[in-house]
Amino acid sequence: MKRRLVFAAPFVVVTASCERPVEHHHHHEYARVHVDASVDATPEPRELVDALPPLVHPPEEDLCDGNFHKQVVYCNPPPRGWRPPPPDEVKVSMAAVSAMVRDGTGARVRFVASDSRTDKDWTAEFVSETGEEVGDGACEIVDHEGSDVDCVTAREPEQLVTSDGHTLRIKVTPPTSLVLKIKYTRENWNPQPYDPDRGRTHPDPTESPAKPVYARIVKVSTLDDETLLSVAAGSETGPTKKWSAELVDNKDHPIENGRCIVVRVTRQELVCRTKLSTNSIKSDMRVLVSPPDHWQ
Repeated sequence: MKRRLVFAAPFVVVTASCERPVEHHHHHEYARVHVDASVDATPEPRELVDALPPLVHPPEEDLCDGNFHKQVVYCNPPPRGWRPPPPDEVKVSMAAVSAMVRDGTGARVRFVASDSRTDKDWTAEFVSETGEEVGDGACEIVDHEGSDVDCVTAREPEQLVTSDGHTLRIKVTPPTSLVLKIKYTRENWNPQPYDPDRGRTHPDPTESPAKPVYARIVKVSTLDDETLLSVAAGSETGPTKKWSAELVDNKDHPIENGRCIVVRVTRQELVCRTKLSTNSIKSDMRVLVSPPDHWQ
């Protein structure tokens, strides 16, 4: 509110400001409880309020449900062979009380957890500024949304204040099962992307790891009315049963009807079958083994 004060001197106008500074809070504006300042009054925590606004739980929506007209984000699949990064470590942390209300003979307390994974499986207890236990300081977590957490304690609000007027802090501890699970995941995480077609890893998912292989024929045999070719290109060099093969001449030109269907791949050798007769297979021919189209 601003007041205009006009004095007798002509054309002299003085503007005085009576605005009060606005108090800002991290998450919510709480209606504070009036504290009795008399000497004999039991000190009340400054975080004591009349009511805690309920934590709002937004509905869980699948933004990638395939409904094009409702889709609000682009939901591209991750790159082939992509591995999600390992989860962050979980550890014991300290939190300050944001607000509290009287709850029966105890108090309902809200605090901001440093780890957004905090839920009802975690434990919370009041401790001193130095982290020492204060006795009967358990605070059961009853609700959470994001980093905002509510817990209930048997202590009255006045019992959560130290002799020097500071509110006790909250020690937040993750469950042992979660700690061990994340520890195991981090220790066994493989940073290299996995290629299911090749059955092994490669260092760079943005660069095609599979390239065509020209391999020499090491053995020719027959099976019924088809010819089997054993080729010196095994899984160690990349090929799998999903790869394709065809015969080429000494100038690497494709042979007519030279398609060869892969039937078996070992570490050192690939076996394919072709309609060409054994007499059509020349000593200077080779087999071009190519990866699937999405790797080319």
